[in-house]
Amino acid sequence: MVISLLKSLVANAQQKGLDVKSLCIASAIANIASRPARYGRHRRRVTKRSHFEITAVEKETKIEPRAEKPQAQQQKKPAHKMEKKQ
Repeated sequence: MVISLLKSLVANAQQKGLDVKSLCIASAIANIASRPARYGRHRRRVTKRSHFEITAVEKETKIEPRAEKPQAQQQKKPAHKMEKKQ
């Protein structure tokens, strides 16, 4: 089901003229849907239905290089020092 929604998302993006290769999923939400009314012996059966919503945005392709930290800052300090009891 999710794969068919992703295919639909790509088709809708192409229809709107967006660049499909730069799409990024911004959110994916599953909501509870209504439950159909049942009568008779089937009243106790519960069918779980849901609405699934996927939102995508067009991401910029710029990648900025990270600034590297100096060697002195990269060394890890111990979490706590053990003190000697006298």
